[in-house]
Formats: sequence, structure tokens, C-alpha cells
Amino acid sequence: MGPISKKVIAGLKKAKNQKIIDFNELKEAKEYAEDLDKTVASKDDLSKRDPLHAVYIYAQNKVSVLVEQLADLPALSKLTNTLDQADDIYLPSFPPKSPLTQSYFTCWGFFDLCVGIKKEFFGTVIIDLLKHLKTDSGLIKMVECMQNSRMGIFIHKGHMDRYVILEELVTGKEIKVIVPSGYQGKRDEIWYARVMPEPFPDLNYGYSLVFTTPYILINIDGSRGSSAKRDDWEAFFDRNLKAAGKKDKIKAYESFMKYGKNKYFWNEYIFKGYVNYQEDMIMLAGFPDIPLSMPHSEKSQKEQGRDIKTRTFNRTAITILPKKPYVDWINSFEDVLEYDDNIATTILIPDKYDEIDYEIYLKKNLKKLFEDQLGSWTTNIDVWPKKRDYKTFKKWFDVLCSDMTWDYGDGDIEHDED
Repeated sequence: MGPISKKVIAGLKKAKNQKIIDFNELKEAKEYAEDLDKTVASKDDLSKRDPLHAVYIYAQNKVSVLVEQLADLPALSKLTNTLDQADDIYLPSFPPKSPLTQSYFTCWGFFDLCVGIKKEFFGTVIIDLLKHLKTDSGLIKMVECMQNSRMGIFIHKGHMDRYVILEELVTGKEIKVIVPSGYQGKRDEIWYARVMPEPFPDLNYGYSLVFTTPYILINIDGSRGSSAKRDDWEAFFDRNLKAAGKKDKIKAYESFMKYGKNKYFWNEYIFKGYVNYQEDMIMLAGFPDIPLSMPHSEKSQKEQGRDIKTRTFNRTAITILPKKPYVDWINSFEDVLEYDDNIATTILIPDKYDEIDYEIYLKKNLKKLFEDQLGSWTTNIDVWPKKRDYKTFKKWFDVLCSDMTWDYGDGDIEHDED
């Protein structure tokens, strides 16, 4: 157990032994936890999927909930800050917004991103915490499988009924997989993907799972459908694994695929190598150690004379629209001529919230949001509605969420000083 896990568990023990209980805080925490738990896929949703895919979705959802609950702890600040920074840089979603898919980024952030000499991850901290709490051993096993996973480079060897046969470069392992995205590919294609093993051999699934939407590595000219060459990728590993200085080539490869040359190494490859996509796969070109081979690297962009600046915001926009009770309240003041409902307020919030879970942010920040709307008309709290809970807020306002915000202005954005 690493130092981060020890601090988290020590803090849990300390909180458990506290004699003074803040019941309002306890209630808010319970409501927050219940809101998060609603984001876990339901049994009905999971029953419609392949059983191996379903158990991994369930496990990832559970891990996501735990990370959300633990992320603000000081002990986890290094992991949280790095993950937030990466989220701001790569805006994970799906092309064309971002070539880093949410499933890829979540697995990288929880199970590949690590800090400290002991190499601690969100995944290892959660495993230690689940063991301490004596949680269901099946869930612990699932999270351990996810923690031990990594991306890999595979050669497509053909099909067997509904399965795809992949051979991993360097290790030479041949794996029978299902691909939930639906992409079946063709022989000799090169895939960059995260393959999850069957976690419970006694259930006899007999296959593994390509958990992320597969990245298909194509020829350096970027032509659609032209596969990259096996020899070229073997040469890439020959160049880079020798520099790792490990005698065991397979261990060097496994470490290189998990950690890269730095924490953003493989993220940058996806970002800079992106070429095109379809709904079931994403195409990449080039090699991480040859900048000019990747179409979106700074060197390639400069060669083509392109401006590589982006004008997107790393924020989610929430627009608050007045409804009749709010309009009626405003019009009740004598000095108001007549207010209609055409005026809206837009606020920018952390982009880890999206159109699915933005209400979690609303509930956490309800007091300020509600009082800001009321205070924009009068600071006399005596005339504010006595009941200012979330149910009342929703009666008074509609809320629209946009997780993609563009800046069409010419100059830099300026902020008013407090």
C-alpha cells in the first residue's frame, strides 16, 4: 500500500471516529452520493450488452463514482490536478470534437496516470480502499483487471464467427476478442486498443474485450483504408525499447505501452496522429517519435502553413432561463415597468460536467446560483422566496447545458477584477 492510499484510509478512519456529526453536511453528502450513483449503468441497460462488456462497464462506472467522491481529498491532489489539466488540454469526447474518446481518457486517467516513487494511481487507491472496506471481492477483481490493463499495438489476424483475432506486437500473444463498437476490421490492419481479459475464468467466457473504440493505424500518406505496415511498427519499437534500457524486451514493451516516455506520450500521439473517423473506429497516422509523420504535430502544421491555434473553451456552459414564477416575482416590484422572459444568464463551469451530469454541479452550488439570480434584482433578502431549494429553483428557471463553447471573438478574453 502506497502513501496516498494510507492517507485516504487514515482520513476515513478519523472521520468514522468523530463524535460530533454535522447532520446537514451528512444529508448533503448522502444526496450527492445518490446523484453520483444514478450515473452507474442500470441492470436493464447492462442486460442488453455482451455479458463481458457489461461487467466492465459496471466496474468502470463504479470507479468513476468513487473517483468523483475522492478527487477533492488533499492526498489525491497530484493525481486530480494532473487529470484536470489533461482534461483541459484534450477535451475528451469523440471526433470531430476530440480524437481522445471518453473511454480511452477515463482508462488512461484512472489506470495509467500515476504519481510518486510508488507509482500510485486512482485505480490502486480505490483497490486499497475497497479491500479496507471489505467490499464485494468480484468488484475488487474487476478493478484489479482494469488497473493491470494497458493499451497495446495489435495485428488483425482474421475473424472467427463474431470474434476478431488479434496478435500483439512484441509479446506475440494471440487473443480472441469482441469489439463492442461494432468495428470488425480486416486482416493485417494494425490496431491501437485496450484489451480487457475475462476476469473470472470459471465463468468460461472464452474471449477478451476491446474496451475502447479501436484506433486503426493507417499508412503515413493518410489515405483512407491503407493500413500501416507491421515492419514499420516493429522498427518503431526497436528504436524506442532499446532506449528503455531493460533486458527483457516484453517487460520493456509493457512498461512503454503503459507509461510512454512521459505521462502524455500516448495522448499526444492520438491528438497529433488523428486523420479521420467513423462511428466505430478512429484512424491515426505516423509514429510518436517522428513529428513530421503525424498530420497534426506542430512541425507538420508549420510545413503546411496552417495556424494550429484553437479557439475552444475548456468549460461547460450553463444557460439559466427565467420561467413564469421568476418573471411574476420581478414584476411584483413597483419600480419594474414589465419584465419578460427573454433575458438569460450564462455561466461557465468546469468541463468535467456535461449535459448528462451538469445537475450535480447545480445542486452542489445551488445557494450561490439561486441567490445570484435573486440578487441581480434586489439585495433585500426579505423579499426573496423563503424556500430556496433545488425543487423551487427548477420551478423558477429552465437550464440549458452546452459542453462545447467556441470563442468567435477577435481579441483575448478579459476578466473583470473582483
